[in-house]
Formats: sequence, structure tokens, C-alpha cells
Amino acid sequence: MLNRYFTLRKAQDATRTIPENLTNEKLQALIVKLRDFKGYIDRRDIKRLAEGGYYTMVIDPSASGFCPKDIWLHTNLGHALDEALAEKKKRAAALC
Repeated sequence: MLNRYFTLRKAQDATRTIPENLTNEKLQALIVKLRDFKGYIDRRDIKRLAEGGYYTMVIDPSASGFCPKDIWLHTNLGHALDEALAEKKKRAAALC
């Protein structure tokens, strides 16, 4: 079994991470991960997203194709990224 960087579960877990509870190093790693995951959806990296379980097949008499399993993931990644960046900015301001 491959250890994929992006999976639906990893992306969902990243959105639930509380930035205030992380060390500076883990906060930076979270920011990178959130930017990457959000970027995959922004750029429609279909192959990576499909392999990571983001899409599910829709088979209906009137339509067929791919549909996101978690329709709110893109929005949640954006909010989580905003929170992590705000925490990083707050920490940087506290050092000054």
C-alpha cells in the first residue's frame, strides 16, 4: 500500500488541527500541508485527488462522473489555513 501525501482523511484531519496547540515547527508544517492540499483542489489535480479518495464516482441514469466526497473540504482548508497564518502572525508579533 502506498503512503500518499494527500488523502481525504489527512486533509480532513488537517482542518481539525488547532494551531494554538502546536509548536512553531509543527505550525509551519501544518501551513505547508494546508497550502498544498488547498492547491491540489484549486488546480484541479484530478489524478492526485482521485488517488487520495477526494472524488467518488457518480453513476445515475441522467449523469455520470466524479463528485467530491466532502463538498466542504475546500472551504474548510481555506479557513484552517487562515487560522494557522493568523496564529503564526500573532506569534511573530509577540516576539517584537
